[in-house]
Amino acid sequence: MTAGTIGVWTTATALLEDVRLADVTVRMVVHPHVGGDGLRVRLSNVFGTAPVLLGPVRVEGTGGSQAVTFGGGSACVTVPAGEVAVSDPVPSFPVTGGTDVAVTVVVPGSVETVTGHLRSSQTTFVTSGSSGATERVLHWFFLDRLTLDRPDAGGAVVVVGDSLTDGCGTVPDRNLRWPDRVAAALRSSPGGLPFALLNAGMAGNRVTVDGFGPSLLTRLDRDALSQPGVHTLMLFEGVNDLSRGVSSADELIAAYDEVVARARAAGLAVVAATMTPFGGAASWTPEREAIRQAANAHVRTAAGLDALADFDAALRDPAHPDRLLPAHDSGDHLHLTDAGRARLAEAALPVLTSELVGRAVRREFA
Repeated sequence: MTAGTIGVWTTATALLEDVRLADVTVRMVVHPHVGGDGLRVRLSNVFGTAPVLLGPVRVEGTGGSQAVTFGGGSACVTVPAGEVAVSDPVPSFPVTGGTDVAVTVVVPGSVETVTGHLRSSQTTFVTSGSSGATERVLHWFFLDRLTLDRPDAGGAVVVVGDSLTDGCGTVPDRNLRWPDRVAAALRSSPGGLPFALLNAGMAGNRVTVDGFGPSLLTRLDRDALSQPGVHTLMLFEGVNDLSRGVSSADELIAAYDEVVARARAAGLAVVAATMTPFGGAASWTPEREAIRQAANAHVRTAAGLDALADFDAALRDPAHPDRLLPAHDSGDHLHLTDAGRARLAEAALPVLTSELVGRAVRREFA
């Protein structure tokens, strides 16, 4: 890849338990926010236990439809267990920011351990090679990254998080996750979108321990720090640790500090967000609320951060600060309505357009 290559779309992957694929074609739709030329497709077998043969592969979008090749011209690629495969640059296929790109991958054999992303909030079409029947699912398979060698923006911001970032509860196929909303707002602004905004959220994910995918501490390098052209990390995660991970604020705070230190060591600016309220949820207890408050207090004053997005203050009910404002509450007292996701975007927007991100862009691409 060239020095100007950046990631323009990503998803966090895990082993898709109880998912098997055999003799199918999968058509996946993704939504890069930044355009440009020199598209490359990355396919992952990181959680596979055997090599997997994939291909042919095609991409479709505003740039037409083109075959994707690997290794200098091969239509198919064998991805070893635990590894990834990056395609050749796709010729004559300009990408327009804010439009869909469809990636179609043929899976000719049987795959027992599938790497992918559950709950994608985007429809994937799985067509049987034998019967021709097509099933619609809300998962992505193997695909975990798109990059551009000649992008229209300077670098990338990657957001790590859980279901609140992953978009659980959004209407499928409408790109209404809060990072999508930030990107759309910036793209329509006079200055346009100055960076790619990458969503590395994973529903159910925890910072400290595995479960619902690898923990953030485990996946941080692969899903965030290794993204081409990344200059800023945004951390918004932890509520799942309160109910299924940590027993004290010190445990979560230590994990936060490790994430920040690793990102800083990689040369990234770091933005952190406070955890939003979940009072009234089945998992809420006074003890867990005390941990949330202590962890949020630490985030608000932590050394090593370049900026803070106070999502707690943005979404809480002033009359009941341990609860979401009713307009933001999906009904389970943890997940958000579309209005709640829009409010997160409003709170994140001034932080991600602040001077700190401008400095990071200039430092990375000067």
